Amino acid sequence: MNKRFVSIGFSLAGLMLAASTDVLGGGMGGGMGGGMGGVYGRPAPAGTQRGPLDAAPIERDGIPERSKGASTERQGTERQDTPQSAASKTPSELLQQNTRLSENVAKLLPAGTDLQSAVSGFKSLGEFVAAAHVSSNLGIPFADLKAKMLAGESLGGAIQALRPEADGLIEARKARARAEDELSKG
Repeated sequence: MNKRFVSIGFSLAGLMLAASTDVLGGGMGGGMGGGMGGVYGRPAPAGTQRGPLDAAPIERDGIPERSKGASTERQGTERQDTPQSAASKTPSELLQQNTRLSENVAKLLPAGTDLQSAVSGFKSLGEFVAAAHVSSNLGIPFADLKAKMLAGESLGGAIQALRPEADGLIEARKARARAEDELSKG
């Protein structure tokens, strides 16, 4: 009888493992293996309930993980954007080198906004781009959203505080998806 339960247990564990998109290396961290899933890979604040759909795409230094491994070589000697060099760049530097992204983000912010001032203080370019999308989508002043986030509030928490009628987690998830899409095209 015990062998049967052990066998069933291993079978269920194997199915759960196979169903996990994280184990298979795809997706945005959803599925059974959704992980800790805070904002761009940071753990969620204590007391925050997280579900498999709340897992954020893992991003380091403004570059989605799936695009970090791609380094380009020119004339066999020079390398550009290796994972080491991209990891050492600030969000401001990354935004400055990506003119297409800069133009798109500038359209989301009020006219005349200095992008370098706007991005300063953000730990990742993705976090900044997501905040710009939220500001544009919900009509939240970017300065207010930035202030909450730089004070330690998550994107979802900042949305909830500034627009209580909005679902902060859903809006943050939409903005992160848009940001990841824009960053992966750059």
